[in-house]
Amino acid sequence: MHNDAATMPRTRAAVNTDAPIRGTLNAATEMKPRPQRPPIIWIHGGRVVSGGNSLRKKSMPIAEPTKTTAPFSAIDRDRSQVRATAAFAGPWSAVPTPAMTDNVTQNQNIMLAAYPKRCDSDAGIDPALAPRVATPHPRAVPLDARPFLARTEAILQRHALGATGAFARWTLDPARDRGPNAYGVSDAANLLWTLGRFPADARDRAAWVDSLQRFQAPASGLFHEPTHHAIHTTAHCIAALELFDARPAHRLAEVAPLRDAAAMERFLDALDWSGAPWTESHRGAGLYAALHLAGESTPEWEARYFAWLARECDPATGLWRRGAVPAGAAGLGLLFPHLAGTFHYLFNCEHAKQSHPHPGALVDTCLRIRTTRIYPLARFVSFAEMDWVYCLHRAARDCGRLGEARPALRDFAAEYLAYLDGLDPDTDAGLDDLHELFGAVSALAELQSALPGEIASECPLRLVLDRRPFL
Repeated sequence: MHNDAATMPRTRAAVNTDAPIRGTLNAATEMKPRPQRPPIIWIHGGRVVSGGNSLRKKSMPIAEPTKTTAPFSAIDRDRSQVRATAAFAGPWSAVPTPAMTDNVTQNQNIMLAAYPKRCDSDAGIDPALAPRVATPHPRAVPLDARPFLARTEAILQRHALGATGAFARWTLDPARDRGPNAYGVSDAANLLWTLGRFPADARDRAAWVDSLQRFQAPASGLFHEPTHHAIHTTAHCIAALELFDARPAHRLAEVAPLRDAAAMERFLDALDWSGAPWTESHRGAGLYAALHLAGESTPEWEARYFAWLARECDPATGLWRRGAVPAGAAGLGLLFPHLAGTFHYLFNCEHAKQSHPHPGALVDTCLRIRTTRIYPLARFVSFAEMDWVYCLHRAARDCGRLGEARPALRDFAAEYLAYLDGLDPDTDAGLDDLHELFGAVSALAELQSALPGEIASECPLRLVLDRRPFL
């Protein structure tokens, strides 16, 4: 349960950011009402999260939603277990509930004279968007992400299990697996890379590699964890190994038949692009990332993979796949799952230096999602925010529309940092999930790149996708 910051003071432990980090870590406002939005119910992590404009203040256990034949009447995100019980029929569509008040801590814009460095290593605004644009010009005072990032390091310390490279994914919920976990270890490595705290000692790095390789099944070559499809887990663990300049210990035998280009194309064609574009992208994008990073793909295979994606991108929305993306006003509320799926194929394209076929259409879609508020962005610790930020920034950069995209990104950055600053790391289930926490920090890294000089951190955040594919 979250305490209302307007009535109860929040205390946080100090973090010793000067301590060395190897396998484990050493840890040491003003209130303003949020504008009212239509009352809703969203399902997050198996709980009903309800409220007129709050998605995290109240929760109660519920039964799993019944699957229906309506398109995306129940969205199942195995990445963060977000489910919507009603179809995305319009802005903030879900089940009506009594209105509630929701106060969030506003991010303090602090003028920073200098940022300590401690690391290991235009176009105009669309008039239709003007009413929604809060900050059309660069900030004179940067947003300060340092308090949240310091709390992230303390959370990592809490998840360390003692041995070098051993991390839990969860620590608070006794019903969760609180032992070594494929996503706990992978995302601890990902977070350390992003924060500039990556282990440098050769013996420590070898221990991390051994810890990750232990999650691979020798016979199939795949990595397994119950919350995700095995192809996603495999790609995610191999991507973490790549940060250590390492590869899996065994060949990926179970997906070896898909190394045939024709079989790969049939595999992509058979994915559920209409009913489950979000979760199916874990397979469609994960296949490329796993084989590529394991050194088991060929240039010819990869050329066929990206040629298929280029043919199948929807020219009207910039989303994958053409013919499966809902069209017109009636389909507006269904766009976000397709955007979240598109994100996975886009980062593969970015890594392979393959251009997106219709970047301008993708920019239009991203701006439409934000201005109509058809999905509750900046209301979860999750990957959804990263999906939207990355697609908008990279597509706008490709088609010369950064000047149009930055006001929306700037407005979102302030809202998201305010939300993250208002969470209690000692009780919040989203922050306690290292996989979801990694998604949130990745969004900040992409925002820092998209908005130069506008988000302060102790050292520049590094997005792992700029080194290799897959999140």
